[in-house]
Amino acid sequence: MAMLPYFGTYCRFTTKGKKDGSVLTGADNLVGDVFDIVFQTEEDCQTAWIKNRFGAVIGCFDKEATQQLLLCQARKWKLQAILVSVYYTEKPAPGSYWGEVAIVCYSPHDALAFDRFLHGIGSLINEGVRPDIDLGRTGFEHVVSSDGEWVPEGRVPKMDPGPGSILLKSHLTFNEKMIEKARHRNPGCLFAGWVFLFAIIVLAVFALKSCGAF
Repeated sequence: MAMLPYFGTYCRFTTKGKKDGSVLTGADNLVGDVFDIVFQTEEDCQTAWIKNRFGAVIGCFDKEATQQLLLCQARKWKLQAILVSVYYTEKPAPGSYWGEVAIVCYSPHDALAFDRFLHGIGSLINEGVRPDIDLGRTGFEHVVSSDGEWVPEGRVPKMDPGPGSILLKSHLTFNEKMIEKARHRNPGCLFAGWVFLFAIIVLAVFALKSCGAF
């Protein structure tokens, strides 16, 4: 049977250190964001890294994942990753930030369908859903025939981070959704955001008055 021009899996990544990894908690790296996969050579050894949409190189994969990604690169496939979750581990000191991504690699020949598929998967992930992206031939054909509109019904369980690790991100919060809408300059969502903030202020003032604060 011919090999499918596609590779998809969930994979853990690590960061250089606590300071560098702390950017994962900010709004520049949101769950569901699509990252590029790039390669850096250190001591004659190539390592695969994820780079966010603002050009910042965030974290790297282990040797096994890097080798698989190098094979995909050699086939001239498009290599992408979607941020799934962010964790913080206290030990060993001084602690470290790390996370999990969904890796999606595909042939440029099918890029039109799989670019759309990629963003559909990202939309599920930012709601905390973990679709099964390890497509077989049937799933692959569904993506192509639907021009990327099809998404898998199967789900995969959450990763076990092990003892001592704290889950920081696994979906988009309301505030993050507002930030993302603002970046896309959606006037309606911006207005809704301001209305929401104004309502909070009014409620706070009413509560203070009720307590006799002023």
